[in-house]
Amino acid sequence: MKKIALFFLLITIVFSCKKKKDETPTPEPQPSPVTPTVNKLMTAKINGLSWAMGNNAYSTSKSGGINITFSGKINYATTNNSILLNLGPNTGIYTFSTSPYGATYIDSSGTARGALASGTINITEIDTNQYGVKKLKATFGFVTIPSGGKTYSITEGVVDWTGN
Repeated sequence: MKKIALFFLLITIVFSCKKKKDETPTPEPQPSPVTPTVNKLMTAKINGLSWAMGNNAYSTSKSGGINITFSGKINYATTNNSILLNLGPNTGIYTFSTSPYGATYIDSSGTARGALASGTINITEIDTNQYGVKKLKATFGFVTIPSGGKTYSITEGVVDWTGN
């Protein structure tokens, strides 16, 4: 009987002991470091085939305060296979028949083909300086004016470009 009483006393002591509270504070979560994003993107589909601007293969200029150009190329050394956008300084949706808005596709042979008046560009963000575009976010699409029996359809055009 003493063994049973001792067993219950031992069980009572074990279960009545309180665990010591951990007083180590939980560290506050720290935000991840923010890395500035420098976008260099221009893509489109040309007659259904994917096209993309090469790494740093662009040019930009500005003249007369409102005539701005931005050109994406497949590589920096050539103007062939490039898309040239003529822009104004404001955001909005524009047809390529509204001056100064226009577009040109320069094919692999180097032939420049302008956009029909039905093409459009939707500029959602634009920032310029004396040299041209500093930042451009836009979508665009157009069909080129037929030349020599050839027409190009440029669809799903996207520009998300931020200069250095």
